[in-house]
Amino acid sequence: RAYSYSWANFSDGRLKTNIGTISNALDMVKSMRGVTYDWKTNEATRAEAIKNADPVYISEPDKKAEKLQSQVGFIAQEIQNILPSAVSQIEEKDSTGAIIGTTLGVDYTSVIPVLVEAIKEQQKQIDELRALLGASTSGTPVQQTNYNTPPAGANSMSAGKTNSTNLSVKDAVKLLEDNLSFMTKEHQEQMKDFINEIKKSDKLNSEQLNKVLEFRNNIKEFQKNNQ
Repeated sequence: RAYSYSWANFSDGRLKTNIGTISNALDMVKSMRGVTYDWKTNEATRAEAIKNADPVYISEPDKKAEKLQSQVGFIAQEIQNILPSAVSQIEEKDSTGAIIGTTLGVDYTSVIPVLVEAIKEQQKQIDELRALLGASTSGTPVQQTNYNTPPAGANSMSAGKTNSTNLSVKDAVKLLEDNLSFMTKEHQEQMKDFINEIKKSDKLNSEQLNKVLEFRNNIKEFQKNNQ
């Protein structure tokens, strides 16, 4: 008979109080910096700490070099400023067990809930933008009105005394190309075809102009809703 075990942290809701959803998770993640690094090998305290914490280091000395090779992770001091609860002090001991100092450690599993909420926040923004661009998951385009009167200051094209009806092909192409990354892949292909179409013209016709103005209004509305 064989058994299999895995590590798990207590997470039963019955053991918890003051439960709340993590807010501003996306901003927290944007402030985090993933790094590559090498452990310092010329410090006796660091080598001693690794040896004490890692049985493989002791039982398989030939893996010492492998353990000290380039790693990926966080810098504890940076995470401490963003998510203090994920950082703790670790005592470093010499071979006799005497404490010779402390270093900071990161509980990487504590970062996971923040990542989950950040992804959800970002997906909400993506869904809102897709809907505003007429590319919602339902496939139903969002109806827009008043295309010929975009909000003042929507972007550099409508600033000052520029008349929307005099929108140049060059400016229209720039607006569309600058915002392709916000679209779904399918919608990108459709927009690229439209861009190629208007590039062949010296001036936007009324149908093309309305489509560009609709797009510009959608972008402005999305920016307004996510300020």
